[in-house]
Amino acid sequence: AHDFNNLLGGIIGFTSLMRMRLGKDSPLQSTVDGIEKSARRAAALTEQLLGFTRAGGRKVESVDLNAIVDSVIELIGRTFQQHITVEKSLQPGLWTIEGDSAQFEHCLLNLCINARDAMPEGGTLTITTANVTVKRDGSKLGRVLQPGPYVLLEVADTGVGMTPDIKSHIFEPFFSTKPKGKGTGLGLAMVYGIVKAYNGYINVESEVDRGSVFSLYFPAASEPVIAEPRREEREPEQGSGMIILADDEDVMREVTKEILEALGYSVIDTPDGNDVMPLLEKHADRVSCIILDVLMPGISGIEIYKQIRDTYKNVKVLITSGYYPEGEARELIESEDVVFLQKPFTVEQLSRVLADIIGAEPR
Repeated sequence: AHDFNNLLGGIIGFTSLMRMRLGKDSPLQSTVDGIEKSARRAAALTEQLLGFTRAGGRKVESVDLNAIVDSVIELIGRTFQQHITVEKSLQPGLWTIEGDSAQFEHCLLNLCINARDAMPEGGTLTITTANVTVKRDGSKLGRVLQPGPYVLLEVADTGVGMTPDIKSHIFEPFFSTKPKGKGTGLGLAMVYGIVKAYNGYINVESEVDRGSVFSLYFPAASEPVIAEPRREEREPEQGSGMIILADDEDVMREVTKEILEALGYSVIDTPDGNDVMPLLEKHADRVSCIILDVLMPGISGIEIYKQIRDTYKNVKVLITSGYYPEGEARELIESEDVVFLQKPFTVEQLSRVLADIIGAEPR
């Protein structure tokens, strides 16, 4: 998944360069947009894979599941066949939950696709939300969940259903009942991983020829989590000066170098992190910023950053990675001293981050 993310980074990066070079009035802009949207959807799937393997980061914001349901229904309404009837029953005043809205949308979309596939002859897909208060009692929920407020997201179908044996395996990675080439066996495994990551619970009821019901319970937010405001994409910000770029992935290094040069920077690039300190010593008075990938053979971007800080206190550094690091690397990039940019990124994102870094006062 990490390697695939780097390939997608190349596609998105080169697409951003195409957009910039074509100009706003080019008739090819819509074609470029289509490429980028497809690559971004693939990047979102890769993020889910990384999250499933605990290599991805978890974003926490206030999420309204009713809004997620409406968004998914709008999507499947355009893509599902007419013989599938989609119904919803959404509780007004639904409590919010904490998490990443993209991941919850991914959960629901997976469940809806599975429900559709379970109804080849047609049927009804029903999505329900509700506020649920779990009490410490003898009920099933009372035995598996801590007492308190939860939000229920339920997906029911009138399809073929499952035998108890199949039902016992559905959350296992790569287990699939679909014909070869029709399913990866990762969909429900990722749903399960996401539910557990946000301290939720998932229950499945199914009967052959009677359909299935997937019930997801998420803890209600005690206090609303304020989502970071989305910054509007704007024209790339031009820059100047020298940048040292260290990334062992050829595609990402090539596209990042092209982007930087298109923005006005001069670039010295290397696939070997061990080259960074000698290059910095040689060009210290001209270097505006150093861009380091976290994962590189021999020496990591984090280790190089430490070496830089031991000798050059004021040199600007940008750390990038195709996944959200864990352990010491995560602690470092979450500190106030490090600027981190996750791959894949666009020309606009990279230009904005560099403008902020280079224009900032030394720390």
